Amino acid sequence: MGIRIKSIAVKRGGPLEKDFNLQPGDLNLVYGPNESGKTCLVEAMISLLFKTGARSGSEWKLRDWDMGGKIVLTGLEDGDTSFTKTGRKLEDYWNDHGRLPTDLARLLVVKGGEAAINDKPGGVGRQVLKNCLSGVGILDRIEKKISKTIRDANIDSGGKIDGKNQGEIKTHNEREKELSKLEELLRETEEGYDSGEIFRLGREKKKLEDGISRLLEAKKFKAFKLEKELEGLKKQLDALPSSNELNQAEHLVITLESKRKETGEVKQEIDELARTEDDLKWAEKAVYVYDQMSRPGKPGRTSLLLYGVTASILLAAAMAMIWPPAAVCAAGLALVLLLAYGYKTKKQIESRVESEELRKLRNEFKKRFGKELADKATLEARFEELKKGHVRAEDRRGQLETLNGEIRECEYEIAAKMANLAASDPESSDRSEAIAGAKKKREDLENKYHHMGKELAGLGGSPGLQDIADPRIDWDRQKYEKLEKERQETQEALEKQLAEKEKLRTRISQETDSTASDWGELIKGLREKRRKVVSRYKDITAEILAKKNVYTALSEMREDENSHIDKGLARKELTGPLRKLTGRYDSIKRTGENLVLCDNTGEYPLDSLSTGAAEQVMMALRTGMASISMGGQTGFLLLDDAFQHTDWQRRKNMVKFCMELAKSGWQLLVFTMDDHIRDLVRQSGRPLQEKFTFSEL
Repeated sequence: MGIRIKSIAVKRGGPLEKDFNLQPGDLNLVYGPNESGKTCLVEAMISLLFKTGARSGSEWKLRDWDMGGKIVLTGLEDGDTSFTKTGRKLEDYWNDHGRLPTDLARLLVVKGGEAAINDKPGGVGRQVLKNCLSGVGILDRIEKKISKTIRDANIDSGGKIDGKNQGEIKTHNEREKELSKLEELLRETEEGYDSGEIFRLGREKKKLEDGISRLLEAKKFKAFKLEKELEGLKKQLDALPSSNELNQAEHLVITLESKRKETGEVKQEIDELARTEDDLKWAEKAVYVYDQMSRPGKPGRTSLLLYGVTASILLAAAMAMIWPPAAVCAAGLALVLLLAYGYKTKKQIESRVESEELRKLRNEFKKRFGKELADKATLEARFEELKKGHVRAEDRRGQLETLNGEIRECEYEIAAKMANLAASDPESSDRSEAIAGAKKKREDLENKYHHMGKELAGLGGSPGLQDIADPRIDWDRQKYEKLEKERQETQEALEKQLAEKEKLRTRISQETDSTASDWGELIKGLREKRRKVVSRYKDITAEILAKKNVYTALSEMREDENSHIDKGLARKELTGPLRKLTGRYDSIKRTGENLVLCDNTGEYPLDSLSTGAAEQVMMALRTGMASISMGGQTGFLLLDDAFQHTDWQRRKNMVKFCMELAKSGWQLLVFTMDDHIRDLVRQSGRPLQEKFTFSEL
């Protein structure tokens, strides 16, 4: 960020009827018709910011208005810088910093449509070109800082400085002698220590200590890693069921498998016994039938005939008897005999039927049991056997129900035991594998935990909870013991050598004003003192040589001033804006005291251009030389009716160029009374949003 206006506050006065306050953005438009106070406001800002007296060199032509106010700038120094009527001016700050020419005041301001930078031909004099393009003006100020002693000194080809023994050269000679003395002492020290056995032993000791230190760090880091791994293993073990729980789960799985096997056997037996239920029912019925068919007392054919004949005679006698009671008795007896005959006849028929039934029964028995039915005892034996099977089936059904209950209970217990194994109702074989895998995993983790615990104990135990950086090497006990032994031996040899160099130590102590007894500290102090003396010697030598070279260069640059100006006129900071604004001229050069513009058709003196064309050229020169003078940093431009002589078509180029300047970091304050310029700037400034301000007087 370059030099920018942060705020403007101008009190009313003259034609300015109201106080003017503004916090400028990148592009700022102030519009006011004639007699509205626009020019008064611009001159007030000039008087607040710049020197306007006869000795200022800016040749301002301001009216005698007593204007007050304050303008705050940023970019000149840390924080804000305020400018008032009686305070310091921009030229004071530029002279303090020695970086900007006083002519910059006229470069930053176009007042009242005056395009010229000064009153020289074409509006640009030699001094402006000299200060802005050649840099000689700045070098003049630099030359004043070079003492006459250095100016008169001689520097030979080897860099030897020869001059009066006073000022900087006297200081240089004193530091050279002091350095020579320290160099001699240091040489003796290095021969006895750095370049000899003490230096070698000290370096070897440091190397060994560094190696030991790194190994100890590796030891701590390994212990730290082991502890972290043990914590991880402990979490894994805690997440697994205990060995007792796993054994119980394994026993339950074996028990479950046994009961399932037993259940299968019982079911098979029940199924086999269920197939004899029909045989049992048949055998029960067959025994009854066989029993009925086997009863004694069945009549023969003769007794049946006797019953029939006797009943017929008694019936005939009853019919022939005259005495009724006798007839009734005879008839009743006949009836009884007839009934007995009928009953006997029925039994005889049934006997024939029973013989057929027995035959069928025997056939069915053979069909069912595969052997002949010899007698009733055979049938009853089979029946009893079937009844025992039925009883056994009922027993087995009860046993099956009990087994199913035990299996359900076992399943529940197994599910509870298997919860930590994330086994959701797996098959029994999977459960066995899961339990076996968990037991194997737990056993492996326990073995690893035990082994790592022993290893951690061998490293000295826990290093604590604080993270330890990886030293990038592995812990090696044998290497550590070897280095520790070598370090001890080196230490002993070093102490022996140091004892022999006590006298040299005393000299170094006196030279460095050090009370340290350690050789390393003494030599460090000696080297530090030598470093400081060398630094001071180099500083004074570099200062003398630099000032002498600068003085020589200044002399040469003064002889080649015109060349520097011509090179400056060819810089892109000037030619670029010139092409953009004019659309015609692509370069500028100096002819005597005048400037000439060039295009592809010829050369045109600047002071012969029309007023409008001169405005464009001077705008390009003004911004280009301001950029060069400010070392490429941006600043602010006050443009009071800067485009009023430019035709309407080229005004668009001027406004477009101002927009490019604003976007590149320049801060522009455009004052105008022209409605057309006002409209062009407002239209171009809208995309800048809050970075564009518009004020109307």
